[in-house]
Amino acid sequence: MTLVNTVYVILLGFNLCILIFKWYRHGLVIPFKILFAILAFAIALELGEAMLFMHLPNNLFLYHIYNPLEFTLYSLYFINLSMSPRINRFIFAGMPLFLVFSFVCSIFIQTIQVNNSYVVLAESVVLIFYGLLYLRFINVYQIERRAEGNPYFWVTLGILLYFTGSLFIEGFLNLLMNVGEDVARRYYKLGFVFKYLMCILFLIGILKRNPPAST
Repeated sequence: MTLVNTVYVILLGFNLCILIFKWYRHGLVIPFKILFAILAFAIALELGEAMLFMHLPNNLFLYHIYNPLEFTLYSLYFINLSMSPRINRFIFAGMPLFLVFSFVCSIFIQTIQVNNSYVVLAESVVLIFYGLLYLRFINVYQIERRAEGNPYFWVTLGILLYFTGSLFIEGFLNLLMNVGEDVARRYYKLGFVFKYLMCILFLIGILKRNPPAST
């Protein structure tokens, strides 16, 4: 495991420990329980990738499993923010469609031996859209509540930042591979900056006072 991966796992683990402590002391509302699962699976991916790297020349198949699962969990997170029944139905309908799209891509377009960039790009675009929907929701319907006091605001900002980074990283990575592997590798490592910032924004949201249990 490289240094950038190690720092990322430490940040994920720290967030996870804070969530466990809050869950034990005060309980967690559903969106933060889903965030707990997201962080746990992200750590499992990083550790699994590091362990398999020692035994397998190609571990990209992990992302063909992880990305659909990640999309499903983030979709459930946004559904549980209770924006509106219509938006929730829209997000819920997108979950099986994305799973089918991921399956088709993994079988026929970008097989499990190659980077599933099409799935990552689609996931990033859709989740950025969901995040913007939530920011619009709190701007229109929770205007009397200061956004910085809302834990979900910070978590959603982290999601937006992370997937915006993924969009640019995956969008240009294949192009840079034609320039040179060293250039592409350095560019890919820049993506960890977005991951670190996401963890910091998640931590701010986690440390905010728990929202009402009915949320």
